[in-house]
Amino acid sequence: MGTDCDDEPDAAGDTEHQQKGMTEPEQIELAEVATNIYEIPRDGAMRVPVRVYGSEQLVEELQRGDNQTLTQGRNVATLPGIRKFAVVLPDGHHGYGFPIGGVAAVDTETGVISPGGIGFRHQLRRPAPADPAGVRRRRGT
Repeated sequence: MGTDCDDEPDAAGDTEHQQKGMTEPEQIELAEVATNIYEIPRDGAMRVPVRVYGSEQLVEELQRGDNQTLTQGRNVATLPGIRKFAVVLPDGHHGYGFPIGGVAAVDTETGVISPGGIGFRHQLRRPAPADPAGVRRRRGT
């Protein structure tokens, strides 16, 4: 997702992001822990590290410009009750709080349910309704 800002410095050396009071996109470094598996180490308020699954090219794309996918992954890693890792899958991209293609397992006692993590209807801005009967019908139970 891009912005309408031109980040070329003006005569005073300020970029348009700075002129509009916007912060520069944060460069998030990842460590390769295995082939096509990268990790953002636990830092600050993060309760767990972030695992990113994808090729080197994909990771470079996630680190480019104002892409907020990795920042959102770090934010997910701060959720109460999160277990082991916040995950960004190869189809990951900027979402509404949670990255699309993001996964987080949370403790049933101390965790949270995030509408950004379970999806919601864009037109209604509320969580999509559950369909337990439909799930049972599809399973044949």
